[in-house]
Amino acid sequence: MRPRPRDATRADGARRPRRDARATSAGVAAREARRVFFHTRLAHTDTPRAWGRILAVAIDGGAACAFTASLAWNVHALVTLDDLQSDRVNPHDASRRIARSARAEASAHGVGVALCALRGRPIAVMVNAPLMWWHWNRCGTRDATTTTTTTTTTTTTTADDDAARVARGRKLAFLACVVMIAAYAVTHAVVHSLMTKAGREALAKILREASHSPMYHMF
Repeated sequence: MRPRPRDATRADGARRPRRDARATSAGVAAREARRVFFHTRLAHTDTPRAWGRILAVAIDGGAACAFTASLAWNVHALVTLDDLQSDRVNPHDASRRIARSARAEASAHGVGVALCALRGRPIAVMVNAPLMWWHWNRCGTRDATTTTTTTTTTTTTTADDDAARVARGRKLAFLACVVMIAAYAVTHAVVHSLMTKAGREALAKILREASHSPMYHMF
């Protein structure tokens, strides 16, 4: 039995098609790229880690919403105090609204702090701990004394309302800062959960190049 010819012709005389070296190398490169993608890319974006990122974003978003709700209830109480001093609302109705706002504000703030603790942010918990203690001590005594205070003399009522307005104004400034920090935490979690390592490196390169432009220093 004669061996098959190893030249460019087959046994029947037809010319054997030559394989293109470039096509072969392109196929090998494509297979290697697919292997690298499925073994590295999917390993970094596996399901448990993806769900962990989603859960982290959800917890940060819930904390931001809770702090925003606490801020809104504080503003509602301030508006009620202004209406009370302007004689646009009944003192008993005002005391009931303020008591309801205080309970809702304390509850929302407590939920936000609990979510921060669940997320693993001890600094946020320690910063908000004094306000939580103030709410804990203040809610019960305020609910018990609001009705009796509004039925006393006008001077005492006005003094109590002024003190409450000052306290709520300070809480308004504090909660506004907390809401801003919580919004930044949500944005940070969303950006870092959506961007890959290569994307973060590209963004850092863009920011480094932009930092040398005069427009960057202007704004």
